[in-house]
Amino acid sequence: MSLKRVFCDFWIVVLPGSTQELNEFFGDLWSMFGRNVSYVMVRIGLAAFVGFAISSLLAKALGPELNGLYSLGILLPITANAIGSMGMAPATVYFLGAKKYSDRVVVSSNLLVSLIASIAIIAFCLAARDLKGTVFPGLSDVALLIGVVAIVPYLLFSNLLSVFQGKQSFKIYGFLSLAPQVSILVGAIILTRLGGDILVNALISWGFGYLVSCLALIFLLRKSISFKNIWGRRDVQKDLIKYGLVSHLSNLVAFLNYRLDVYLLGSLAGASAVGVYAVSVPITEAAWAVSNAVSVVIFPYISSRQNLKPQNPTPRICRIVLAFTLVVAAIIAFFSHYIILSLYGTAYLGAVDVLLILLPGVVLWGGARVLCNDFAGRGRPDINFVVTFLALIVNTVSNFIFIPDYGYIGAAIASCVSYSFFSACIVIVYAKLFSVRFSDLMIIKLHDLIALKSIVENTLRKN
Repeated sequence: MSLKRVFCDFWIVVLPGSTQELNEFFGDLWSMFGRNVSYVMVRIGLAAFVGFAISSLLAKALGPELNGLYSLGILLPITANAIGSMGMAPATVYFLGAKKYSDRVVVSSNLLVSLIASIAIIAFCLAARDLKGTVFPGLSDVALLIGVVAIVPYLLFSNLLSVFQGKQSFKIYGFLSLAPQVSILVGAIILTRLGGDILVNALISWGFGYLVSCLALIFLLRKSISFKNIWGRRDVQKDLIKYGLVSHLSNLVAFLNYRLDVYLLGSLAGASAVGVYAVSVPITEAAWAVSNAVSVVIFPYISSRQNLKPQNPTPRICRIVLAFTLVVAAIIAFFSHYIILSLYGTAYLGAVDVLLILLPGVVLWGGARVLCNDFAGRGRPDINFVVTFLALIVNTVSNFIFIPDYGYIGAAIASCVSYSFFSACIVIVYAKLFSVRFSDLMIIKLHDLIALKSIVENTLRKN
């Protein structure tokens, strides 16, 4: 008897439903975790490596203060994308998975809305340039101009990349997701050694990375875009925007919840504090490797299966992801002093405390992210929006309480409180809506470990 057959029989004992339903469910789940998640995990691992290389290179070349200004500089296009993306990325994933419209129509509508949004955002930034001293203190006009120009390739890349996620083409998705960071690293190595304004050169390398990646992405999608009929199908554009706006509001509030600390830290404590705080972020994000990979895959998986049977895989996936995130976070915490010292030097040792404070909230957020993508896949981004908005209020109040007295340590405390509050709310809502016990979402079971062992053994045999 094959290992796959044994494992399928095991699931029949654990879960209700007919053998045929479970065979179909098991085949889908096996494929999702045996292939798609592994592709995304490899990409995340490589991205983390390249990201650390970029962060270390620029932190040492710029120093804490200029590194803080660099973080504020790239925050402009990132924020512009968060505000003006119109939710095209999640809407594209949802409609490609649901198969309501043809791929060509959905992709063309995505491109049209993204282009219009980019132009509108740039016009707004130019009109509001007098506010730069308040929102981006310390940045020169040239540095801000680079950030404004980078809005177009960054927004287009972010929105159009979702096409491959929606199609569940995770090999291409993983390759393209890595392309900007590799390009940024190459550009940073070259430009930071040319002399002149090193901060401007660093920002140019960031914009260059997304420009190259955006052009490569459009080239790969050229057969999926109908340039002649790009203005057509208003019904599709309306549906995309309708779903996208609700999801967009949730993502925008989530972005503010995630980045508000950087803005307030820069205003209340200065660029040097941002520079120290910023180096801890990519390290803590490493704990989200499994969570990110699973979330990328589960969104289109759920959206393409609107009527899941009682053997809904999400609770099991959530608790497994939470357990893995906890293990990775513990490893990061144990080696945190060595990581900061070796990658960034003694000037950034304050980031160790920031990292340790952030990790508990990061662990909880890792599991909650899976549930958020389940809601989005079911066409309920409104749930994510409400919970995220409440968490933003908690985050804002906490930042104003802690940053004035504790600087970057206070920002870390505020973020941890916000992440924990958000995660608790998401778990409670999911448990109530789907009649799931809290322990089924939070605590890994023995049969989960047996299932994982079987998947690993089968994957190794195939390879």
